[in-house]
Amino acid sequence: RGTAVRESLPIVDLFRDADELEVLNVVTGAGLPGIPLAIAVPPHRVQLVDAVAKKISFLQQVKTSLKLDNIHPQHARIEALTLSKVPAFIVSRAYADLSRMIRSIDHLTNVSTTVIAMKGITPSDELAALPAPWQVVELRTLAVPFVGAPPCPGIPRRPFGRCAHTPQAGGRQKTHAQT
Repeated sequence: RGTAVRESLPIVDLFRDADELEVLNVVTGAGLPGIPLAIAVPPHRVQLVDAVAKKISFLQQVKTSLKLDNIHPQHARIEALTLSKVPAFIVSRAYADLSRMIRSIDHLTNVSTTVIAMKGITPSDELAALPAPWQVVELRTLAVPFVGAPPCPGIPRRPFGRCAHTPQAGGRQKTHAQT
């Protein structure tokens, strides 16, 4: 129980040293990893986006109940989303394969956007199938505390990585995806 929340916590350290940031949590579901991020790093503005209205209603209630003024639930399909400000980070947990994810969020990024896609196992096939001009530039394994059966002394690991958009003709470069 609570595994999904615990799985959201290891990425908090990526945000601690930054000033106020715009963070977009795509296909947020129950608000993961966005709500744990908003609680752990309150100066950041976390936009929670999901296409299911019932989930957004729940997140509005969470916002009110927990007095989380830095979260902003929004009912929208990510492919049709428009933003007034480009996010510094785009995060997701268990959202599609990487190729589909990158295609659905590319219009929301610029050269300073970092994308963090939390995956349960190292997605070797997905990494190999990234659409051009994307490439992997970093892959991390994160410890998730207390996951597994209570008597189990081991700490399971979760993969985490980074992809980059390589320069095309004309020299424009985007650096921005993490898995």
